[in-house]
Amino acid sequence: KYNGRGYYATPWMAGVKVNMLPFLISVPYAGVEVQLADKLSLDLSGWYGKWNVFHYNDQTNLYGGAPEIRWWLGDQPMRKGHFVGLHGMAAWYTLEWRTKDGNTVIYQNGSADQNDSGSLNPAWSCGFTYGYSLPLDKKGRLGFEFYVGLGYYSYQQKSIETLPNGRFNYQHQVRDGIGITKIGANLAYRFSLRRYKER
Repeated sequence: KYNGRGYYATPWMAGVKVNMLPFLISVPYAGVEVQLADKLSLDLSGWYGKWNVFHYNDQTNLYGGAPEIRWWLGDQPMRKGHFVGLHGMAAWYTLEWRTKDGNTVIYQNGSADQNDSGSLNPAWSCGFTYGYSLPLDKKGRLGFEFYVGLGYYSYQQKSIETLPNGRFNYQHQVRDGIGITKIGANLAYRFSLRRYKER
């Protein structure tokens, strides 16, 4: 952008962020965002955890990623204002749980069929996002952003319950539908990647 004496060779902003909601169950969820054009940005987020705050075990393992293209509606992209986006998500998980009877149940994103071929198909979703970014300082570097996504989701899940007699109760589920596919409250820090060149 030209200012009379020179111009910015690159108009990009960038930011790093953490989603505060998954931290309530001790799952680190972080991401980066880069401005691609005046009102367009790319958000890349992911998560990874090997623990379960509801029941201590060695089985829990969950990870995944969620890319998103965002279109900013105001004149301060990534700093302040409303945005809409297109997002996708893929996730893999193994979770150990305890029933009311004390039985152990292991949930895992499932294989292609009940024969349990060993291939783990990810749970996935895609949809539309609406959000708002709220600056916490005058320069807009530190801020909060809130968003929710609605779209299509699909997953295959197998569950193995250990019964008191030493046997196992095996179930396989395939589910898909339309619903909330993304939700978050991010604490973000943004900085400029612009390089200034004299005329």
